[in-house]
Amino acid sequence: MSRRDDDLEPRRRPQQARAKATLDAVFEAMLQVIESKEETDPTVQAIADRAGISVGSLYQYFPSKASLASSLMRFYVQRRVALLEQELANVEGMPGEAAAALLVERFLAFQSAQHRVERRMVRYLLRVGDPAVVTELDARMRRLIERFLGSLGEQVRPAQPQMAAFLLLNTLRSAALVALYQEPAWLDDPTFRRELTELVVRYLRA
Repeated sequence: MSRRDDDLEPRRRPQQARAKATLDAVFEAMLQVIESKEETDPTVQAIADRAGISVGSLYQYFPSKASLASSLMRFYVQRRVALLEQELANVEGMPGEAAAALLVERFLAFQSAQHRVERRMVRYLLRVGDPAVVTELDARMRRLIERFLGSLGEQVRPAQPQMAAFLLLNTLRSAALVALYQEPAWLDDPTFRRELTELVVRYLRA
């Protein structure tokens, strides 16, 4: 392992509930600091202050700012994946078209609410963390979508599941992100949701 790789790994993993709660507070504080307009390049001190702990306590877990940033992204990835798992569980057993409509609606709602912090966090990570962490979210979300498509059986046309999951995830995300910048009102427009749902349904229809 290189020196840089060593710097990106946490010093120790939390084993007790109290330590895990401390790290959760650190990550939540870091998200808040990154989202804050006053903090364009958050310092370790600012993060510690927001979390209500000392800088020394932070360095017990993370050897560097890069390690902290990379660990934050992994925390965020886990939260995003858990959310998608819950959304897919909520539509389990529903007809495919109804499930698609609900998933598109929830996806757009999340992107609308989280786009600012997500964009700033990725920029921050690219400056001080490990850029490879960014791809982890996509890979895990694609696997969940691939598994969900497989569960629909004959409701969807035969397709290469891995490729279909890639196309669906990135088509929806691209549409949502471009709309945020060019037509933000569309994200709350039922017509926009229906059109995106129709795009998904026609692509998958048997």
